[in-house]
Amino acid sequence: MLENNTEIEIKLVLDKKNLKELLDSALVSKNTIKGSKKELKLVSTYYDTPSLYLKQAGIAYRVRKDGKKYEATIKTDKIAAGGFSERCEYNLPLRSAKPIIEGFETLGFQDDLQDILQGETLEKLFTVDVKREVRLLKIRKNTTVELAIDQGEIKGEKYKDKIDEIEFEIKKGNLSELLNFIARLAEKVVFFVEPRSKFARGLALLGLLEKKTSSKKVKISSKELAYDEFRKMFFINADGVLKNQKTFLDSGKNKDAEITFLKSFENLEGLLAWTGSSINVADKIKQNLDVALKPLVAFSRLKRLLYQWEKIGYKENSLVTILLNEKIASLSNNINKQVGKGIYNRVMFAALAELEGAKWSNDKYLPAGEQIKCRLDELFAEINTLAKDAKKKLTAEQALKAYNLVSIIYANKDLFKGSSWDKSYNKQLEKAYYELQELCVDGYEYKGLLDFARGKVSPALNKEIGILLGWRMKLVTANEKKAYKEFMKLNDLLNK
Repeated sequence: MLENNTEIEIKLVLDKKNLKELLDSALVSKNTIKGSKKELKLVSTYYDTPSLYLKQAGIAYRVRKDGKKYEATIKTDKIAAGGFSERCEYNLPLRSAKPIIEGFETLGFQDDLQDILQGETLEKLFTVDVKREVRLLKIRKNTTVELAIDQGEIKGEKYKDKIDEIEFEIKKGNLSELLNFIARLAEKVVFFVEPRSKFARGLALLGLLEKKTSSKKVKISSKELAYDEFRKMFFINADGVLKNQKTFLDSGKNKDAEITFLKSFENLEGLLAWTGSSINVADKIKQNLDVALKPLVAFSRLKRLLYQWEKIGYKENSLVTILLNEKIASLSNNINKQVGKGIYNRVMFAALAELEGAKWSNDKYLPAGEQIKCRLDELFAEINTLAKDAKKKLTAEQALKAYNLVSIIYANKDLFKGSSWDKSYNKQLEKAYYELQELCVDGYEYKGLLDFARGKVSPALNKEIGILLGWRMKLVTANEKKAYKEFMKLNDLLNK
């Protein structure tokens, strides 16, 4: 349920046609509470010190004028990802538009603003001027959300930025039901998430928002509860899917779908494999993810197969090259249609809804560091048992199991800071992972890859496929020893 001083909202953007479809949809029209629709004129001015001490402390401060009323608000992020935000919010009525710093402690704000400001005064950053149309929706028996349609602009000293977005904010109830509602909307209306808050957009307008680099990795806090930390990581990786869809479609680079989306989906799958034994809906979440993940994996592996075929020495004129390119183009178009029709939105919001509504086992209440240690111990034991059962080489079944176990650790290795994981393991983990991947993906998992030639029969094509399969079998023979060697080395290292 909604905690005190917590604002939970999902921010979306959509064109006029789709906005009308959304408002006319049964999900919105039939759930609108009678008499709740109203229009507001809101003018919000954001403040900080000349040294931006509030921003450095992760605080947004605004004074909002609503008619003749004024209100000061402090917001601090808990989670902000993929158009979804969960923030602590403290609202203080004012007599005028002048910002104040006293009184927020009575609302539960625990930091001392005087200390944060370090003697500096608050100065205006920018203004947000919007016309807001709001209505309340009763989406479930115990959950009510506010739908707000904002149109206006952000105004800085020199520049302006247009605002045209909608927000769904929980007024009563729980997040799982809102996420499920958005997933159902995605089946009816095409929309994109707006990952930036108005505050972040204003900072960007002023050139004060640092660009996030891909090299910056989010770590789990080992002292916080396992549930809270892994939930945070699910949302952050969902963000990688949700926020990149419009850019992907606008770019027209359909052949780069796996570059844009696959890593985020694989990270989500890795997290699910890590926490799967702890939650009761792991299978349902995986089913949701697989709708998008399976075509991406097939697309990526066909591109990899084409690369290998060309590496053997066959180029544009070969039958296998032509058929592979046709299949890759077909898959690329299908993935593009999935994104364009909102299927990725439905998949992600449905998966997040299941996660929010899941029942967790008792390790939910463990500090994340302890949960990681327990899970690593389980995986180490499984790896050790598999290594003992191997007789100088891994069978195909054993190799696939080894690849699965090593993949779970490899996918989550960046989360292990402060746990029992030793960084010195990373190099050997990577060697074992890539050798097993080459053996299993490039060697054993070949049957489905030949579907590109299904129904195409000719002596010339059969000859080329025979060459391809022969090359892959040769690869298996060469990689079996390497994969076994690196897997056993990893096992020895983990059991020291």
